[in-house]
Amino acid sequence: MIGKLSLKKRILSGFIFGLVYAITMAFFDYFTESPFNFGKFVFNGLFFGILMGFFIGFCGVKNKKKISKDVQ
Repeated sequence: MIGKLSLKKRILSGFIFGLVYAITMAFFDYFTESPFNFGKFVFNGLFFGILMGFFIGFCGVKNKKKISKDVQ
């Protein structure tokens, strides 16, 4: 597959995006005066991180194919 992203990059990017999303949701809960729920924090981070890791890999492959067609 042309331009396939490595598994390490996909996991790392998914972890970073999931962590940022979970922290953002924790701040939102803090400012709305909702109690902090660790289970919700972990679920938000893992679920969003897994989705973003999948979509980043898919979009990276799709964009590299498009770029390689444009260069030729």
